Amino acid sequence: MQFGLSYANLKMTTIMTPIVLFLLFLSLTAIPPGGRQYISLQRPGCVRSGVVHHEILHALGFHHEQSRSDRDRFVTINYANIQPGRQRNFRKVQTNNLGTSYNYRSVMHYRKTSFSRNGLPTIVAKGNPNQILGSSFITYSDIIRVRRLYGCRVVHHEILHALGFHHEQSHSDRDKYVTINHTNIQPGKEKNFRKVQTNNSYTDYYYRSVMHYGE
Repeated sequence: MQFGLSYANLKMTTIMTPIVLFLLFLSLTAIPPGGRQYISLQRPGCVRSGVVHHEILHALGFHHEQSRSDRDRFVTINYANIQPGRQRNFRKVQTNNLGTSYNYRSVMHYRKTSFSRNGLPTIVAKGNPNQILGSSFITYSDIIRVRRLYGCRVVHHEILHALGFHHEQSHSDRDKYVTINHTNIQPGKEKNFRKVQTNNSYTDYYYRSVMHYGE
C-alpha cells in the first residue's frame, strides 16, 4: 500500500508566511497579484472555513468556478437576478482549467442565489436545476488544481495545516487503517503521530492524501 487530501477539524489561526498574510478584524480586501498576498477577514462574517478556503485560493491565483472559460456548458447565469454592481463577479474569463472537470461543489463556486437581488437563482446548473452549488469546504478537485499549478507537495501540505487540517495518520479512526510503530519513531517526533479527535464525516481515510506521511 502506498501512503501519501482529507478533511479534519478546522481551527482558525492568524498566520503569516512569505506568501500569504492573514489579517483579522478587517474588511475583506482584494490585493493585486504579485509578491505577498494579503487576505483580510472580517469578523464575524468572514472567519469561517469556507470563506477562508475561498480567499486563499483567490490569493493563489484561482478564479470563481462559475467564471471558467467553459462554464456556459454547465451553468446558466441569470443576470436579471443579480444585484446592481455585482455583475462583474459573474463574468467569464479565459482560464487554464488544469485538466480538471467543472466542479459544481467547488469552494470557489457561488451558491444558486449568491448576490441575488430578489431571492431568485443567479446561477442554475444545466440539465439539473436542483444541483447544489458551492461548498463550505475545500474539495478534492480544488486541491488537485493547486497541486497541478504549483507542483510541490510540501506547499500543499503546509497550506492545509494553515487551514486547520491534521495529518491523515492522526485521524481519530486511523487505527482501523494503519498501525503506528512507535518504537521506530525518532525521539521527540512522537507527537507527529498522535491521534486526535477529527471530523471525518466528509471523506474516508485516504492513504494517498498529501497530509499522509510516507512509510
